[in-house]
Amino acid sequence: MKRIGIIVAGSAYPMDGFKSGLRDLGWVEGEGVSFEIRAAEGQLQRLPEFASEMVSLGVDLIAVIGAVTVRAVRKATSTIPIVFAVVVEPIGDGLATNLAHPGGNVTGVTTF
Repeated sequence: MKRIGIIVAGSAYPMDGFKSGLRDLGWVEGEGVSFEIRAAEGQLQRLPEFASEMVSLGVDLIAVIGAVTVRAVRKATSTIPIVFAVVVEPIGDGLATNLAHPGGNVTGVTTF
């Protein structure tokens, strides 16, 4: 079973859509995939702790929302794939070298 870590700086509510989208693609929670969800609820100092926890758990992928969360997770791992959403300027934020080939273990969807 694949394990997906989910880390958000705010509420975990927006990740319901992510999980629903995966379910539509056949990745059903409890059958082929499990989720480890951590929501900082605005307490950004918790993000590094959550990132380290995901690395310790050995998740297969970490999904995040926002540049601040990407930066915290990227400090914790250079090998586990990190997929982001709601990042306005990934190149300007130093999260990618270019949009076609972001480089490293970070990729995602920009709102640019």
